[in-house]
Order: sequence, then structure tokens, then C-alpha cells
Amino acid sequence: MLDCGLKIDYSKQGVKNSKLNHYNGSFAYAETVCSKNGKTCARIIQLHNKLGYKTDFTASRSKWTIEDNVPWFRQEMKSLANSNIPIFINLHYLDAKIFFLIFQSIKKQRPIFVLFSHFHDEHSASYRCINHKIPFIFSGSVPKNRFVEFMMRVKT
Repeated sequence: MLDCGLKIDYSKQGVKNSKLNHYNGSFAYAETVCSKNGKTCARIIQLHNKLGYKTDFTASRSKWTIEDNVPWFRQEMKSLANSNIPIFINLHYLDAKIFFLIFQSIKKQRPIFVLFSHFHDEHSASYRCINHKIPFIFSGSVPKNRFVEFMMRVKT
């Protein structure tokens, strides 16, 4: 099963007169995760590669069309407009255009963290300021076996 119980932005169709399956969508998804007691939660947004990424390819018995994830991302951020939980945005590649798209989508001050890992040898954090500080964190690399662990604490 491709989605593993997650609500992923994609559809699957069989191709007429063929054994090919066609997968189409941005393949972005979001999930709310909470501590065992449910008092601490965060929204995790997983983007496919980067905002605005599009491509298509055929592999084995499947055809893949990766669509622009910006409309999905904007809708997701809009749906969180009245939420106060922290938001983690995870993507692979980050550049100035993507910074701007993320900042455009933030309607109010809240804890937001942007995780990206395009430069696999680096671990670092920088802060960008438009209305409030947002940490942009190089989050590691699977091939280099480097990862970042986050601990969230509730202020009482």
C-alpha cells in the first residue's frame, strides 16, 4: 500500500489497454503527531522534494506524474490558520523562491520549523525573520547516517 494510512495527495489509475498503473499528484502529506498523553502535538508537513517541484517518469510497470505541490501546501497552511500547534515543514531542497512561498503562506505568528537536507554534509540552523523568527534547519542525511532529534516541551 503506497499511503501506509496517510492521506497523501495522489491518485492511482490503471492505464487503458495496458498493465501500467498511473500515479498522479504532489505526493505531499500532513499528519498531526502527539505525545502519549496528548498534551503536546505538532503538525508535520512532508513535501515531495521542494515547493513547486514537478516531473514525470515511467518505471517498471508504472507511470508517475509529480504535480506542483504549492496549491496543496497553501490549502494546508490555510486549514491551520486558527491552530496554535507547532508546524514542522519538511522538504529536501530550499532556495530563495521557496523561502518566499513559505513566508507568504504564514498568516499569523506561531511556532514553525523548516527542515531541509539538500546539503547532506551540513547540520546547522539559521533564522529568517519576517514578522517573527522561523528556524530553518539542515536536518541531516540518510546516506551519511546523520539525523536531527527534536524534543518539544509544553510551557506550564
